[in-house]
Amino acid sequence: MPRPSLLLTLVVAISFVAIAPLAAQDAAKPAKEKAKSKPKQQPAAPDPSLAAIKDEPGLPRVLLIGDSISIGYTLPVRELLRGKANVHRIQVNGGPTLRGLTDLDRWLGDGHWDVIHFNWGLHDLRLIDGKHQVPIEDYAKNLGELVKRLEATGAKLIWCSTTPVPVGANSRSAADLPAFNRSARKIMAEHKIPVDDLYGFAAPRVAEIQKKNDVHFTSEGSRVLAGQVVASIQHALASEGKVSTTPAKPELISVAKIWDKGPHNAFTDLIRFHDRWYCTFREADAHVGGDGGLRVLTSDDGGKWEPAALVTEDGIDLRDPKLSITPEGKLMIVAGGSVYRGTKQLKGRQPRVTFSADGKTWSAPQRVLNEGDWLWRVTWHDGRAYGVVYTAAPKAPVPKGADPVVAAYAASDDDWKPRLVVSNDGVHYETLTELGVPSRPNETTLRFLPDGEMMALVRREAGSQFGWIGASRAPYRDWTWHEIDYRLGGPNFIQLPDGSLWAGSRCHEGDVKTVLARLDRDGYEPVLTLPSGGDSSYPGMVWHDGQLWMSYYSSHEGKSSIYLARIKVPLEK
Repeated sequence: MPRPSLLLTLVVAISFVAIAPLAAQDAAKPAKEKAKSKPKQQPAAPDPSLAAIKDEPGLPRVLLIGDSISIGYTLPVRELLRGKANVHRIQVNGGPTLRGLTDLDRWLGDGHWDVIHFNWGLHDLRLIDGKHQVPIEDYAKNLGELVKRLEATGAKLIWCSTTPVPVGANSRSAADLPAFNRSARKIMAEHKIPVDDLYGFAAPRVAEIQKKNDVHFTSEGSRVLAGQVVASIQHALASEGKVSTTPAKPELISVAKIWDKGPHNAFTDLIRFHDRWYCTFREADAHVGGDGGLRVLTSDDGGKWEPAALVTEDGIDLRDPKLSITPEGKLMIVAGGSVYRGTKQLKGRQPRVTFSADGKTWSAPQRVLNEGDWLWRVTWHDGRAYGVVYTAAPKAPVPKGADPVVAAYAASDDDWKPRLVVSNDGVHYETLTELGVPSRPNETTLRFLPDGEMMALVRREAGSQFGWIGASRAPYRDWTWHEIDYRLGGPNFIQLPDGSLWAGSRCHEGDVKTVLARLDRDGYEPVLTLPSGGDSSYPGMVWHDGQLWMSYYSSHEGKSSIYLARIKVPLEK
């Protein structure tokens, strides 16, 4: 009997050996078929920002060099300059200066460039094992070498400052950025290369346009940056005679009264903050005298407005409030603090500042500068606040119907000495220089062009009384001045994405009105009169959604009230 048992065992064993692979094959088949049925992962679509473009004949050629920040704004820059320039960019992330030294010649190619807008920085200051990827000393050396090679192209160069590093950003420290930007700015000054201060432009807006704890910007934020970049490129092209300067013709879209609840409402300013509108003005019993308060209104759409705050100080007439956003992302108001003690005669004055994180709760007004000073507005640039202070002595009571700025002081012309001041925190100021503007200069607005040049628009109340336009480059101690053919009142101005300058002011030609004027360093031309009259002007100006928004006050409807105009200003081709 042993033989059949052995035979049976062998048959079973052989059968198992033969069948096992087939069973394993069958078991694996569904898995294989399932794997085959999975759709293949498609490779990521190429980034259109990095795609090569075909030149449109006859247009200037512009090259963008930079990292992922510039990749983000490339397409909107290209769209804004469509029909005006061929906008190319390097077809990679520009990385640190080390990559630029290696690849710059390949990026430049053999073609001619009219303008090169360039930046390195975010990758150089990146922390690897606690150390910068490129130490700041090497960064400066590398950047200097890259500038020399870029200058050899003959193109108009524009340095773009490195955009803000938020606290908490991965692999970078916000505290390191200022030193890198200062190092770069020093090199650009040595080579006389204009600076597109994208850091200064973005810093007050980071809450609205930058991703949280991230160096990158939202899509809308990149579009906002693109407007600033385009302005710098347009300025460079215009200086080279590469673009047309056909005058734009503004058109009033709408105007609405947004506040009339105070006995006298006047002296406005306007700003965008955290995706909302804020408008401030003085609310008091009359144009002069009394203890005025600073009313703040807010709106999410510019149509429906509601009170956000009323800032007051006992015994003080707070007036002429001007809004700005600090580098720390707070709203700031600078205002005059006048003392009348129940009369129409000025007894004293000193500027005030107040701050808010949300537009609703404001710090107590804080005195700045000295008794007798008037700081009319500050403008933030590269992390510092700049303004013009003027000083005059009190005089006799203000005659009925007289302009208080003209009549409130009996000082000689020599006593009205404007000086340019600067502050790191908006509270403590130091004098940079005296401006030397004659004939009782007073209300002054400062703005910075994309290349860092400072411009000033100054009201004057003696001599011809015509306003002055000034221009200066860093360190802003030497100025050139040009007298315009118009008197000013509450002057303000703004630069639009195409580089054009527009001013708002009181017009004294005939009946007093509020006007919008075309502005350049040599002239001022009123081109649009807003519905206004009598006690009027002091506009706030903001470019938003392709329109110019302009707040102002006027008494043409019987009572001094606050108005908001929306104006279409076709960008220059």
